[in-house]
Amino acid sequence: MAPTWDLERRLLECNDHVEVLEPQELRDMMAEHAQNMVDMYNGKWD
Repeated sequence: MAPTWDLERRLLECNDHVEVLEPQELRDMMAEHAQNMVDMYNGKWD
């Protein structure tokens, strides 16, 4: 399955119930989304 915007959104809908293992590019994007959410909830949102 190719990493697409739709796939990324579907994975985000799963919240913390999934972990992306591969491809690394998609894993990195999901980690960035997660970090952005942590920053937002901790008041570090730009």
